[in-house]
Amino acid sequence: MTDRMECLLDDCLTVHLKEIRKICKDKTNNQVMCKSNITAVDFDKISRKYCKKKGVPSFPCTADAMYISMNGQWYLIEFKNGDINQLQVHRKIYDSLIMLLELEIMKDFQFARNNITYILVYNSKKYGIDTERPDLESGSLKKVYDYTLKRAKEERKLFGLYKLENYLLKEVHTYTEMEFHDKFIEPMEIEEQIYNVGRMDDKNAD
Repeated sequence: MTDRMECLLDDCLTVHLKEIRKICKDKTNNQVMCKSNITAVDFDKISRKYCKKKGVPSFPCTADAMYISMNGQWYLIEFKNGDINQLQVHRKIYDSLIMLLELEIMKDFQFARNNITYILVYNSKKYGIDTERPDLESGSLKKVYDYTLKRAKEERKLFGLYKLENYLLKEVHTYTEMEFHDKFIEPMEIEEQIYNVGRMDDKNAD
């Protein structure tokens, strides 16, 4: 996240900026699902502030990270290295949005529908099949299905998350670690690099 985008963040968010490779670390297994140094909000930390401000007795479930791109789009990102409970994932989305609303960080749910994308990054070794299609076992059927999706330029949106698209969120994505790097991290790193180069050029011109 660039300094320009950090200026758009509420004060309670900026104090929890952290490199995304640290946010996504699975401390139990000592593994990281992303090695990028771009910064994002460690969103788990915000629930403590929320509970203190609102007098809520228990911490809400939240996404792991929040990122704002140069075009002002917000991303809530969840990293799942182990088992995935679909109900829990949906609960985290609802709790994250309610928390943003009650902390007055976002104006209303229409803002989420217009500007917030949710990304679930999952372990490709653990979930190598399409969990929306239990009839597709690993093997030839899955290969045909993947090939068809690729030709149609469509994307698998697992764990029932597609139901929330255009209802609570602008977009949803379920990515493997590699897909997350290719479709999100790399474009954002390039975007930030271009911004930083331009900023340096402006300083040198002065």
